[in-house]
Amino acid sequence: MSEKDCNIYQMREKKQVFVALGSNIGFREKYLRRARVFLREIFPGFWQESPLYVTAPVGPEGQDDYLNQVVSFNSDWGAMDVLREFKRIEMLMGRQKRERWGAREIDIDLLYLGRELIDTEQLSVPHLSIAQRSFVLKPMYDLAPEFYDVRTKETIATMLLNLQKSDNYTSAELWSPNL
Repeated sequence: MSEKDCNIYQMREKKQVFVALGSNIGFREKYLRRARVFLREIFPGFWQESPLYVTAPVGPEGQDDYLNQVVSFNSDWGAMDVLREFKRIEMLMGRQKRERWGAREIDIDLLYLGRELIDTEQLSVPHLSIAQRSFVLKPMYDLAPEFYDVRTKETIATMLLNLQKSDNYTSAELWSPNL
């Protein structure tokens, strides 16, 4: 087999993927656990997960608090394939369509796909609201404080510090099942 033929079999580059998980309906911890199981079966490479955080909801009043977490893994999938898989998992887990920013059984958001910068009608990566969301930045900080955001040109640590100094900061506290 020639060197040219071998190039056909080269693997695509794996990228570090960061994903936000959230739930504020029913057995929130169970929903997050099931989402991790689904994701880990599909994306087993270099798996990491942050602790769970409890946060006030963003959006309509009257919602229960969220449990949030960030997980990370390596993947060679393209962004749209990852997004489709996340939507499929949400559907399998029983996520119901509700109002924008309303309560949800499970929310699976693609935060980062390596250092890619993507802006389409269906998807923005890095996620557009990361710098304003403590429920993303705190668990992200636990996994990768020096990760560089290509949109803001800042590290996670810097974005979290800036948010904590701002008037828009909302607390994200470590969650304990005894709460």
